[in-house]
Amino acid sequence: MPDGSVRFVLDDGEMLTLAAGDVARVYELCWKLAPKGGAIELAALIRGVTRADMVGAPIDLDMRQSAVMREAVASLQV
Repeated sequence: MPDGSVRFVLDDGEMLTLAAGDVARVYELCWKLAPKGGAIELAALIRGVTRADMVGAPIDLDMRQSAVMREAVASLQV
C-alpha cells in the first residue's frame, strides 16, 4: 500500500479519504465480505492502488463497491 492516504469517491459523490493503514484493513475486510456484490471488485481496486499511476488520484466506486466500502469503514470504527 502507498504511504499517506488514498481517496475514494463514493456513488453519492462523497469523498472518503483513508490512511494507508486503514486501506490495508479495508482490503482484508473485503475478503470477509466477498459474498456481497462489489466486495471482490473493491479489493481489486484497492490492490491496484499500489500502481504508481493511481497513487494520488481519487478512485471512483460504483453503488455496490460503495456499499461494501461503507460497511468496511463502519467495521473499522467498532
